[in-house]
Amino acid sequence: MKKIKENKFNLILSKIIYDKKFKFSYLATPTLNKQESITNLLDVIQNNDLNIFKYNKFKDPLFFILRILKQFLIYLILSIAFNKKIKKNSIIFYTWLVPKSLKKENIVDDYFRSFPKKLIQEKICTVFFHLDFNLSVKFFLKNKSKKQFMIFNFLNPLDILYIFISYLFKGYVQIKKNYYYNKLNLTPYVNISLKKDYYMMRSFHSYVINCVNKKIQTKNPKVIFYVYENQSWEKITCKYFNNKKTKIVGFQSSGFSDYFLNFFPTKYDNKRDLYPFFILANGHYPKKYLLTYGNYLCPIRKFYALRFSYQIKNNQYLIQKYKKNFYNKILYAFSVHERQYLSVLNDLKIIFGNSKINVHLKFHPRYDLTLENKNYTQNLPKNFKIVKNIKKFNYDLVLFNDNSFGLECLFKGIKCFQYNRFGNTKDNRLWYFNEWNPNVNFKQLVYLKKKLIEKKFSKKINRNKIKTYINKMYTPLDDGKKFVINNLSEFLE
Repeated sequence: MKKIKENKFNLILSKIIYDKKFKFSYLATPTLNKQESITNLLDVIQNNDLNIFKYNKFKDPLFFILRILKQFLIYLILSIAFNKKIKKNSIIFYTWLVPKSLKKENIVDDYFRSFPKKLIQEKICTVFFHLDFNLSVKFFLKNKSKKQFMIFNFLNPLDILYIFISYLFKGYVQIKKNYYYNKLNLTPYVNISLKKDYYMMRSFHSYVINCVNKKIQTKNPKVIFYVYENQSWEKITCKYFNNKKTKIVGFQSSGFSDYFLNFFPTKYDNKRDLYPFFILANGHYPKKYLLTYGNYLCPIRKFYALRFSYQIKNNQYLIQKYKKNFYNKILYAFSVHERQYLSVLNDLKIIFGNSKINVHLKFHPRYDLTLENKNYTQNLPKNFKIVKNIKKFNYDLVLFNDNSFGLECLFKGIKCFQYNRFGNTKDNRLWYFNEWNPNVNFKQLVYLKKKLIEKKFSKKINRNKIKTYINKMYTPLDDGKKFVINNLSEFLE
């Protein structure tokens, strides 16, 4: 397959970590792993303004001391109170604990869903990584399963002490060589971002997971499945288990766009094998996109969209009929990039504020626990409403950017549009889509509003074409499907 010319900025960051010989302390940083949803580094570069980082050479180190002391005490207490062990030769799932994981009756892995239960005659355990300590506390209070673990369960007080000392003395890294991007010296920008990695403890998870890997490896697990996003901790895991009996398998569970540079390894990334045994993509199009725009040393296999539970017939997702009647209601699904929220909301207020169109706002699940403390949720127009769980999809259209939720409305027979004020499609999620122009800027959104109010907006969709598209984007998993792990041959096409 012919490769597209690699992103220059992506190449430079890969070159930096290559020049550092893939040392652990550099490999652990989100900055050098191009995790733009965390660092926003490219945005800072393009605005050519170091002040965007809001780095304070006095406050940041001070808050770091308080932050690391607090984290140390929490980790120490949890490791003492909840130390547990796994069985030998298990199959392990590394996943994330998110608000949706905590159900009334039990704890559910939101990423692999029912897949672990479909493995026949295997010892299974799920290891949750935390995004929020409040969630972790709720997990411990609720968890009754012997097959579900938190990352702290494998660590003892000496492990915790070792992790924090290692991070304290090795986590802070800087680069001295100058690297240029469009004649701009990147080094000052990269170094400030690396400082924030350290002081905000954005690199810390890699140190924790490296220690956990060592503890788990003593139990000789057969396979470790993990949520693939090519982040720093994932590379650390692949590096550690390289040449060991345990096979590492990445599962691409969520959507991504060109904005997520970490999904697109470069030729420099291939100088060191930091990949899993293979990657499972949740459909044909994601597999095609990764192979077209990224340089991968490992195979990528078409797998199943485990997070979806939409109606299936003859191993195909079904598409609902579009509804001709108008509801005077739209939905906006926000991306994980929180820095965009204020500007997007301001546009929505200007266009739809106090109009006949009701606007429902669905913020990214990562921020569900802190919405009440966010200034963008205050003083909304009367026709605006924040929604979390949507029971009825009675919308005239759905707007979104860099969010897979926008595509899910297609299952419901609802047209979707990707919004970007200036028409930039870097955050495109509708790969290979040609049923209508799905990208709208500010002026075009004003026009769409006019059409909605006049009830002249065409809600018609071609169900057969949308069905074909959706089933290439996502592969459904039949409820009756079972898997037998035998040298992972079940997954190889």
